[in-house]
Amino acid sequence: MKKILYSLLITSLLVSALTMSACGRKPTEKPLPHTATIDSAVDIEKLQSDYTTLESKYNDVTKIYDDTLEKSINTYCEKYLSYNGSAVDNIKNIKDVVTDTYYSELMSQTGHQKSLDNYEQSTGIVKLYYSNYSSPSDSIEILALCKQTVIYNNEVNTSNAVYTFDMMYKNNRWLINETKTV
Repeated sequence: MKKILYSLLITSLLVSALTMSACGRKPTEKPLPHTATIDSAVDIEKLQSDYTTLESKYNDVTKIYDDTLEKSINTYCEKYLSYNGSAVDNIKNIKDVVTDTYYSELMSQTGHQKSLDNYEQSTGIVKLYYSNYSSPSDSIEILALCKQTVIYNNEVNTSNAVYTFDMMYKNNRWLINETKTV
């Protein structure tokens, strides 16, 4: 009995579909044959130029999604913005994720910062924001929302901290060129 009902249902659906497709055509309308034309004036140089432009845009866009960007910022937060006493003790730990110029700048500050007793700071990334999606290049600005915990004289404070990272793409990876607190 079920087979008969299914057969009737399928038959009625097929008849409905055929009726609906036939109703859509005008009686005088004839299908046109598929035609193709050959354009013998193809501008190879323009095609190559268009391809090169698209490839360049694709490479620039995919560059900002390179995982070295997040790894560099994460390393900076874990090994420089997280410390006991003073961050200057950790400068050597971030040498591989910062540009030479920024590393020299940080090294020049080592004599000007004082280590605080009973001071600990721990910083971790919550979210990264790109400043401009429309024109990625070899430098881009990143806003990093971080969670920061500070222990000073046995008092604990946890807050959100926002850092701006000026990133440079060198040797197929993202390096930090400058950092500012917002």
